[in-house]
Amino acid sequence: MGKAAVAGAFAAIDAALAVLNAELDGSGPEAFSEADPLAGLAGGCLDVLAGAAGVQAKVAGLVARATG
Repeated sequence: MGKAAVAGAFAAIDAALAVLNAELDGSGPEAFSEADPLAGLAGGCLDVLAGAAGVQAKVAGLVARATG
């Protein structure tokens, strides 16, 4: 793995974070729920929080390996 691969991986992470932030801002390509927008937003936020917790654990493992 070279510097280009690492830079590409972080660029992909940045792009994914931009998508998630747009969804939470309500400016994503589609609403979480057309039928009940508030419930859809709440569910979407919970989905983002759950996913973020999993990512946070993986990043912690990566940091531990890098400082290892």
